[in-house]
Amino acid sequence: MANVVDLYALPVRRKDLAAYRQMSRAVGRIFRKYGVTDYREFTAAQPAMAGIRPFTGGVRLRKGEVLVTAIVGYPSAAARRRINAAIEKDPKLAALNPQPPLFDMKRMTVSSFETIVDV
Repeated sequence: MANVVDLYALPVRRKDLAAYRQMSRAVGRIFRKYGVTDYREFTAAQPAMAGIRPFTGGVRLRKGEVLVTAIVGYPSAAARRRINAAIEKDPKLAALNPQPPLFDMKRMTVSSFETIVDV
């Protein structure tokens, strides 16, 4: 069980989704190598429900884009800090930098949450 999760939301051009998926699989394997307990990504062309503001409201999709959300789970906040420090130094991750970029980092949103209920 992940006690701490990072939730990401980012726009990806629909035409780049296959390349993004391939890159993301490689990134997920690197994250797992350092102790991430859960790494999953999801996509939605239209994430909103009528009358309800989506949690991804900070990402405004442009024509031809889909929303990708990700969940990255860690055993604890301390493990998250340790794992992320190691990931940042991984040479394989640094090599996964396609040009042009597959998404705009400035439009990505991310937050870290602690688990309060796990049924």
